[in-house]
Amino acid sequence: MSILPDPLGGGLVFVHDDEDGTSMSSDLHSLIIFLGSLGKKPAKSLAYLASIISTGNGGLVPASYENISVLEQFDFAEIDREGVRIETYTAKNEFFERNISFHDSVDITAGEIRMNLEVASSSEYQSKTAHLTGGFDSRLVLAGLTATGSSDRYRFFCSGRKDSPDKSVAEKLAAEFSLTMTEHPGGRATVAPSSFKDNFLKPMQYSAGIIPGQLMGPITADIGGSIILSGGYGECLRSFYGAGGGLVGRKGAQEAARSMWGNTGFSEDASNSLLSRRLQDHLVDQLSLLIKSAKMLGIRDEAVLDYLYLNTRNRYYVGEISRLWSSDVARFDPLYTLSGPATALSMDVVSRAANVLGFDLMIKLNPHLASLPFDTPRYSDEYVALQGIPVLNDFDVRGSPKYDNRKVVAPEGSPGAAFPRATEAQVEKATKLRASVQQVAGLGVVREQCREMLQGIGRQRLEENFNYKILMRLMTAELNNRRHIRTVYNIYTSLLWYYDEPEGIRLTAR
Repeated sequence: MSILPDPLGGGLVFVHDDEDGTSMSSDLHSLIIFLGSLGKKPAKSLAYLASIISTGNGGLVPASYENISVLEQFDFAEIDREGVRIETYTAKNEFFERNISFHDSVDITAGEIRMNLEVASSSEYQSKTAHLTGGFDSRLVLAGLTATGSSDRYRFFCSGRKDSPDKSVAEKLAAEFSLTMTEHPGGRATVAPSSFKDNFLKPMQYSAGIIPGQLMGPITADIGGSIILSGGYGECLRSFYGAGGGLVGRKGAQEAARSMWGNTGFSEDASNSLLSRRLQDHLVDQLSLLIKSAKMLGIRDEAVLDYLYLNTRNRYYVGEISRLWSSDVARFDPLYTLSGPATALSMDVVSRAANVLGFDLMIKLNPHLASLPFDTPRYSDEYVALQGIPVLNDFDVRGSPKYDNRKVVAPEGSPGAAFPRATEAQVEKATKLRASVQQVAGLGVVREQCREMLQGIGRQRLEENFNYKILMRLMTAELNNRRHIRTVYNIYTSLLWYYDEPEGIRLTAR
């Protein structure tokens, strides 16, 4: 038997190994339930939670439960009477040892995108939805749909306010290309929060603690099945971390961590970091190993940080969101290619940061789309210096786009699920800090519950992973920085899940 994840590892495969054998699953919750049926009680990982609070995603700590690992990119498993063998796809060598011109790489990547869309568009799902925003990645998906002549098979969804730049541009694109818009995102959550804390706990339950605050599942598909196109892998065509990381090999992993994730967990003065010195050292050691691995694979210094994005955040965030949705509704990313990220990593950092590859792909698939306004200017001075002044046009078609008649019927939630009503002073403070009014209004409730949960864990255990002084400062001091307020909510979300015990299995948290 073979366990075959996608080559880039966007669909994480979780592994538990002990003296009794090896267990694997792409669904961490299912793996934990299975282990529970064998009498094993995996401990939730406070180190993983501390790492996602400080970095925003997993990867440096492999999973939200202890003694769980994850298959590496380009690895797969073969299982026979002799046991489990971890093998490597031959595509790995092709990915890291490219001898293809940039021009040919653009052709190959565009061809992969076309092929992805042809497969999705010919699927038997009755409901086909594509996300469309004012940004770049969803427009690149649209370029592929128009190039394959399949845009009329989809309904296009954009969330947000009617007067937002995002939605305004999306509607203008829809009018320009005679697209049908929809208010229905293609699937809907079937579980509503029943209390204030459920707003934060339910998404963590759905992802088994891997992704905070993103998905309220499970998702209900339309009758006849649903497929939803997203464009998350567009981030792999340009620079996410790497614009300032050209000297990462000489600066060292500690400075690379600060460059990518800021001072919350990796302050130059360790006494001001939210993380304990022990956990800081562990995460930096893991980062050092990833950097060393990148060098051994032939990744140049100036591309190392963006390789780390592909190896960590992209897998634990973009890939895992798609996998979670796909348990109920097929969520498909047509920008997932092997040629695209491989080409981007071979480019110089200025070209990568200017999104030269992304624009070349859009121009190849539909040059008119590349010329139309975005929600914010996307052609940088660096792009102009490299590629010349781009062709720019305004929208030709005026008026509103066509909408279908589908509406979302949201599950009813309890009145207790609402945030506290903001006072006049809280609205004024949120405006001053450019923070969420809801978060400012709910901060008192959140910190009170956090303090109770932290007391239950105990200082000794907390100090293994947190700087107790900074942790308590966040829970008691006046906060006049929106980043600190967001950090408190991230801590709250993680603590709620740490204490939670899923129905049917009692877990050991330590």
